[in-house]
Amino acid sequence: MAFVLSGIKLLSLFCATVLAAAPQPYGPEVAHAANRRLSQLDGISNKTNADLTLNWSGAVLNAPPSGTTFTSVSAEFSVPTPKPANGRAGSSSVWVGIDGSTYPNAILQTGVYLSVTSNGSASFGAWYEWYPDYAGGFSGISINAGDRISLCVVSTSPSSGTVTIENLTNGQKASQSLTGTAPDSSSTLNGQNAEWIVEDYEEGSHLVVLDNFGIVTFNNVSVGLSNGSSLETEGAEIMNMLQYKAVKS
Repeated sequence: MAFVLSGIKLLSLFCATVLAAAPQPYGPEVAHAANRRLSQLDGISNKTNADLTLNWSGAVLNAPPSGTTFTSVSAEFSVPTPKPANGRAGSSSVWVGIDGSTYPNAILQTGVYLSVTSNGSASFGAWYEWYPDYAGGFSGISINAGDRISLCVVSTSPSSGTVTIENLTNGQKASQSLTGTAPDSSSTLNGQNAEWIVEDYEEGSHLVVLDNFGIVTFNNVSVGLSNGSSLETEGAEIMNMLQYKAVKS
C-alpha cells in the first residue's frame, strides 16, 4: 500500500457550483476519527522517517502562516481497487479535510470509502462529515474502481462549511452544507490543519479491519488561506499507519 502527494497547484478558494445529491446517513456507528498519533514505536524501526499513527496515512499541513487559518483544501485521485488483507474483508477511506491532526476537536471532511469482501468483491461510496458528528453518505453519485474523483472542502466560518465531491469519469456531482453544532457545541474548526488522507476509520469504538488499498495518488492538490491567498503544499508532514507492528505507508 502506498500514498503519493503530487501535482501541486494553487487553489481557487471556492468549490465549483454543483448539483446537490441527497444525503443519506451512514448511521450512528461510523466515524472518521481525529488522528491518533503514536507516542512510542515499541521497538519498530521507522525507516520512512514519517510520523507514525494508528489510523491515518497521507500528508498534513500544520500551522498556517501567522495571522491566517486554512479555509479550503482540494485534490483529485483515481479510485483504487481494494484487496483483502491476509484473506480478510476490510475497508478504508480516502478524503481531504480541515483540522483533526494537531487540532483534534473537529474535522470538516469529504471522501470515498473502499470496502472489499474476503472473496475480493469491492464496493464504494461517497461520504461527508463534520467530526465529531457521524458521517453521512451521498446518494445519487456512483463510484467504481478507476474513476477519477475530485474532492473539495471549504469552511465559511469556524462553525459552517461546504463539502463537494465530483466523479470526473461519469460527470456526477454532489455537495452538502454542514455545521459544527452536533453532538458537541464546542466542535468548531480552528483552521490549523489541511489534510490529504487514507484512513482506517472507526465503527463503534474500534477501527475496522484495514484493506489493502493499493496506491493512492492525490493530484492537483490545493489549499487556501483565510486572507484570500493560496499556499503550496511543499513541506507537508507525511504520515504512515503502524498496525500490528507493520507500517502501512
